[in-house]
Amino acid sequence: MPRPTIVGTQIRRIDMHHSSAGKNKDYRITISEESPGKYRVYAEYGPAGNLNQGQEKTKNVVSYSAAETMAEKLRDDKRNQSDVYQVVSDRMLAQPTKPTPPPPPPPPPRARVSAETLSPASRAALTTIF
Repeated sequence: MPRPTIVGTQIRRIDMHHSSAGKNKDYRITISEESPGKYRVYAEYGPAGNLNQGQEKTKNVVSYSAAETMAEKLRDDKRNQSDVYQVVSDRMLAQPTKPTPPPPPPPPPRARVSAETLSPASRAALTTIF
């Protein structure tokens, strides 16, 4: 698979490296923000210093918490497999955009009150105004 084109603003990047007898490989996990509140997770890998393959790990856009969970699972899986990868860096490149909350509902309409329901003192005060 060719290296994926990362769409949007890169939010977090986890770089990992594996070296053992005859092996020298890199692995990168990237969380990108496609639009406010919509994130994707990418994995890239290849020989050390040459990330030349990869794929998008999310099928659809996900929330930031889901993207974080997916990225951390990918990281942990790489650290726990037989070819153990070491985390070289784990950086936040930008702050995720907070989704805008929906506007509050409009207040309920106020009920009109008849002047006859008011106390005599209140009615007297109103008649002096008008």
